[in-house]
Amino acid sequence: MTYKSRVPSDPAYLLALGQATYSYSYLEWQVIWLAQKLDQGFAISSTNELAGGKIAALFKSTVKSAKTKVSDVTYARLRDGYADLFRLVAIRNDLLHAHPFTATDGQRLGRYKDGKNVEWTIEGIDDACMRFDKLAIELNDIFHKALP
Repeated sequence: MTYKSRVPSDPAYLLALGQATYSYSYLEWQVIWLAQKLDQGFAISSTNELAGGKIAALFKSTVKSAKTKVSDVTYARLRDGYADLFRLVAIRNDLLHAHPFTATDGQRLGRYKDGKNVEWTIEGIDDACMRFDKLAIELNDIFHKALP
């Protein structure tokens, strides 16, 4: 049996939200596996209870520690990756900590910022998802092609 929620929602909106959530999770695990490849002592199990910002900070520290073990080009890519990760953690937090409200065209998530409610549109969610995917693909490329 498939559960059907009684909470009003738009299937297209939920599809975008679900994909963005999954894509962020995929990105986060790409970061964790990459950190473990950079530092064999990096304990993956220690990340199970960590929030995204803490994982980003650990990744940054691991990348900085690996500077002499990788090429300058790879280090620059990793450095750009952790910088982007911090920005994406903020986007993920903004999305997943948003609250539901009724917009003129249906149910949406939003955050109260600067005295107004800022809604997450499907386009905004898709943009966040594309950014999550882009970094995950970049880090996956480093993992498989730029590291021993």
